[in-house]
This record gives sequence, structure tokens and C-alpha cells, in this order.
Amino acid sequence: MSRPSGRWLRVSTLQKIVREYWSNRPMELAAALSYYTLLSVAPLVLIVVAVAGLVFERPDVEGRVVTEIRALVGDEGAAVVRTVLRNANDREKDALSVVIGSVLLLLGATTVFMQLQDALNRIWKVDVSSHESAVRVFVKERLLSLAMVLGIGFLLLVSLLVNAALSAVSDSARGALGYAPGVFHVLDAVLSVVVITLLFALMFKVLPATSVAWRDVWFGAVTTSVLFTLGKSIIGLYLGRASIGSTYGAAGSLVVVTVWVYYASMIVFFGAEVTCLRSRYRH
Repeated sequence: MSRPSGRWLRVSTLQKIVREYWSNRPMELAAALSYYTLLSVAPLVLIVVAVAGLVFERPDVEGRVVTEIRALVGDEGAAVVRTVLRNANDREKDALSVVIGSVLLLLGATTVFMQLQDALNRIWKVDVSSHESAVRVFVKERLLSLAMVLGIGFLLLVSLLVNAALSAVSDSARGALGYAPGVFHVLDAVLSVVVITLLFALMFKVLPATSVAWRDVWFGAVTTSVLFTLGKSIIGLYLGRASIGSTYGAAGSLVVVTVWVYYASMIVFFGAEVTCLRSRYRH
């Protein structure tokens, strides 16, 4: 088995990555994913909050979710999430509505990951044809997508735990020194990048219907995280200058989120292409 070297980053290889990337029609994949994200954002947020709420107080969890979304998408995305959480808290609940609502939440939250799985399978060129019954395939795909949802909830739990520890140390430093060193703000930013990297690692390992070595998973997760971190700043700058939200009035926040997911998805798919081709090169 050959080991990757500097040759892997030759211009010809980069050209192949770009060629393979465009051959998979990333704009079409991103458009589909942004549409399903729009449908899944409410149930996904509610389930993630419910999972993390088993350990932490719900207001703390909601605040962290809003903070993470604001860091990713901006104020418009945070406004959408706040609206979802507020409407969920204000809604009256009875036993029947809870059961029906829970089923609909699970179906809605997992839909976006099924679409993401289809996109990654296209990038990995996986033949997903099966002799299993349609019902069995549907259940397996939903369970896999549910694992992703629960994984996000777990990552949020870890993020909350580390953030709570940082806050405690920061408060102690403020009490002893009279101020909180800026290093804690840096550590909080690093925490967000680590969470994103772990999310990409989970995505590349679990969703493609093929075996991906952990070495390639981590390489792809770190690469995609770097591209994503750089790309989201550019996307945010573009959305801020384009004033897309103000053009659509009351629906502006949803439109901004959809456009953001569209461009961010193209970045993620490029990172997935890099991961896929590196895996092929190694084997």
C-alpha cells in the first residue's frame, strides 16, 4: 500500500479533484441539500436541544445552539433558530400531540441527512442498488440519519461541557486578576472549530455507503473544516454586501439561511471530493 507524499498535491492531482468535483454537479447537489435543510432545520434543532437538555438546563442549551448558529450563519440564522425554539416552547402539548409530533420530528430531522448521504454516495461513486425491500432500505437509511442527529446532540453536549469548564476558569481568573484573559475567547473559538471538524469526521465515516479509513476521514475532516472556516467568512461577507435578507422582507432570514447552506454545501462537497480521491490514491 503506497503512502501519500508531496506528489499527491501536484497540479495534475488538483486538476483531477476539480474535474471530478464538477462532474458530480455540485450546484445541483447543493440546491437539493439547501431545500431539504430548510424543511429539516426546525425538527433538527428541536431534537438536538432535547438530547442536550437531558443533561443541561434547556435555556443554557438553547443559548449555546443560538450562539453556534450565529457563529456559522450570522444573525439571520440565529433569528430563525430563536423563532423555532420560541414557537416550540409556546405550544401547548398533550399526550397524542407529543407522540405524533415526535414521529414527525424524527422524520423531518433525518431527511436532510438522507439527502446528504445521497450526495456523498454520488461523490464516492457508490452503487446503492439493493435487493432488500424498499421498507428495509428506508428504515436503515432513517436509522443511519438518526445516528447523525444523535451524534450532533452528543457533540453539542461535549461543547457545552467544555464551554462550562472554560467559563468557570474564566470567572476564577476574573476574580483573581480583575479581568478575564483573552485566551479564553480564543479557546472558545477553537472549540467551535473542533466541533465542526468532529462533525465532518462523523459525516465522512458514517454516511457514505462504503468503508472509509479513519486516516482518510480525519484528513478530510480537517481539510473540509479549514475550507469551511475560510469559506463561511467569504459567504458572510457576500451576504452582508448583497443585502439578500432585506430584499425578501419577512422571509429574508429563511432566504439568507437557504443561500448560506447552498454555498456552504458546495464547500463541503469539495472537501468530500478531496477525501474521496485521497482515499483512492492510498488504495
